[in-house]
Amino acid sequence: MSEGSAIVQAEGLRKTYKPDVRALDGLSFSVPAGTVFALLGPNGAGKTTTVRILTTLARPDSGSARVAGIDVLAHPSRARSVIGAVSQHSGAVSLLTGQENLALQGKLHGMRGRALHRRVAGLLDQFGLAGAAGARRARTPAGCADGWTSPPSWSTAPPSCSSMSRPPALTLRAAPICGRC
Repeated sequence: MSEGSAIVQAEGLRKTYKPDVRALDGLSFSVPAGTVFALLGPNGAGKTTTVRILTTLARPDSGSARVAGIDVLAHPSRARSVIGAVSQHSGAVSLLTGQENLALQGKLHGMRGRALHRRVAGLLDQFGLAGAAGARRARTPAGCADGWTSPPSWSTAPPSCSSMSRPPALTLRAAPICGRC
């Protein structure tokens, strides 16, 4: 994928949940590689539905979506292999330090020993988090990822915590704008 080409393409995405709840009504957008893109909207606007479609967890009623050039509907396994996803909610995240969370993700992706330790240290350095590696995430109000509102964002310069051995082509981070923070 070359710089400037689309890392994400959505065309005419429609999704209706029963009974007659229209989550998406023809959503189209394109995200150039190498950029950060935020999908903003109030609760119920279809942000989570869009992320679920892009990560192959849901199918649209109509429309198409491509991630890193891969049709997520025709080739969901291939699409998942290039996507890293960071959920707003995780049972372990608030219990573990940043370093422990990175190590957990590495282990889930088959890394062990020195390779795992080097990768974790490298990521902490790369993102300027080495000084906070031992800190646990502070608890925040429900729906708020980091103590203030954070929109879902896609980046092609990912933190790589979801794919430790090789960075994913796309990292998705979903956090609604909750309005309570």
